[in-house]
Amino acid sequence: MDPRGEPAGPFSFAVISDPHLAEKASWEVAANGTHVDRFLRCFEAMAKLTGAEKPDFALICGDIHPEELAKCLARVPVPLHTVAGNHETKERRSQLAGPLPRRFQGRRQVVGLLRFQP
Repeated sequence: MDPRGEPAGPFSFAVISDPHLAEKASWEVAANGTHVDRFLRCFEAMAKLTGAEKPDFALICGDIHPEELAKCLARVPVPLHTVAGNHETKERRSQLAGPLPRRFQGRRQVVGLLRFQP
């Protein structure tokens, strides 16, 4: 990372979409746990990766429920960036700014991301 916190070269990242952290899980709960459990397992899997496969950060896309995300941030081992979804009201979007000040903002939507190499 450069002094501004920007990638200084090639980087990789993970995309986690629609974690719905505050909602009650209804699919295979006994085997897979809550939505928070499932979300945190993503990071457990990332921690096992090495080298170029290990993500430099995670992009969380939509339907995050920041009040629940805040409760588990200490267990997330990589920096997070977010794109708000339709469940993120204006109030919830402002909640994301506290613990996650570097986020994609505005009306533009990210529709696809590729490996970036400056």
